[in-house]
Amino acid sequence: MGRELPSGITNWLEDSPLCSRFSHAQIDTSGIPLNARLIGYMSAHTWNFPSNIISLLPSLQHIPLAGSGIDSFTWRPSSTGKYSLKHTIEALALPAPPAPWYQLVWNSLSIPRHRVILWLAVLNKLPTLDSQSMAYKHILNHCTLCLFSGESLNHIFFSCSFTAPIWSHLQNTCGFYTRSQWNDFIFWASHHWSSKSIANAINKLALSASLYHIWVERNSRIFQDISSNQNTVLLKITNSIRERLLPLSLKDGVAARRARQAWDLPSSFIRPPPRPPDEPPLQP
Repeated sequence: MGRELPSGITNWLEDSPLCSRFSHAQIDTSGIPLNARLIGYMSAHTWNFPSNIISLLPSLQHIPLAGSGIDSFTWRPSSTGKYSLKHTIEALALPAPPAPWYQLVWNSLSIPRHRVILWLAVLNKLPTLDSQSMAYKHILNHCTLCLFSGESLNHIFFSCSFTAPIWSHLQNTCGFYTRSQWNDFIFWASHHWSSKSIANAINKLALSASLYHIWVERNSRIFQDISSNQNTVLLKITNSIRERLLPLSLKDGVAARRARQAWDLPSSFIRPPPRPPDEPPLQP
């Protein structure tokens, strides 16, 4: 019941405070201070509000009194009554369908820190030098990877001479091809990789891992003056993909076999077929 709550200013009365039901003059003549605690108006199992307040709002007398337990807080956005950041955000956010690229970014196989970079890229929020140079005139828009052109998402993906061999290798390994514009590619991938096949899951994993390690290499050159060659960056990408796939054990099939061969995975990546119940176990 909230026995210790201020009766006049907290939302205990049908989700509203007592002061919202009466004028200031009525509250003044009732003798109830706004900060008076509810317990002061409880008598045994009945309410003990002033008669003039009861006459104005008879429903007060019909509000059930809870037991004499200790006050506790209930977080209404959460179904359990306990604080939950997820339920709080859902309560504050406007209802809207998921973005078409939701599964492309927020899928269970991609590495969490890789998802964040891909998410920013999908929203065109990565601080590439083309946008930075427009906001700050002293910043020169110069790609630190190839040193030949201005930096943008389209350049990094489709025209940078440093990243071109990396993308080409991954596209050949995964069996997909990029488009000529970043936004067009995201639109295409969001629709063509929507099913929950292992091939699509690996494509999403490869996309986020590639973008992440290329972005790390870009930042390393700008902020630390440390650079790696294309083969080193590609090795980091393939290792992160392979390490993510190693714990998996998939049902035998064409896609699973292709993935095992493409990423040099052990035989444990593919589960053996179940043994028929009447077949005796293999002898060592």
